[in-house]
Amino acid sequence: MMTSHRSTDQVSGPGADRRPSPSCAENQGTAVASGNAALFGEIAWLMMRSPVHRHLFLADLEWLVAPPLTLKQFRLFRRDRVPVAFVS
Repeated sequence: MMTSHRSTDQVSGPGADRRPSPSCAENQGTAVASGNAALFGEIAWLMMRSPVHRHLFLADLEWLVAPPLTLKQFRLFRRDRVPVAFVS
């Protein structure tokens, strides 16, 4: 039996893109992950500016920031779109 190996990487024309689209849940998961990453970065930036928190190790963020962020048990306060306080 002979099989045909067609590459779909460079197909063009009408109806060329017939790959299944990602499900809505996958899109939401990606959006949540990128949103959490952005929040994590803002919180880390804020902690670097705090004299009390600036000398913490990166591993400390794993137990200080990640759990409340994942469980949505936090509040990030901003002034003019700049983070000014984080409460968990």
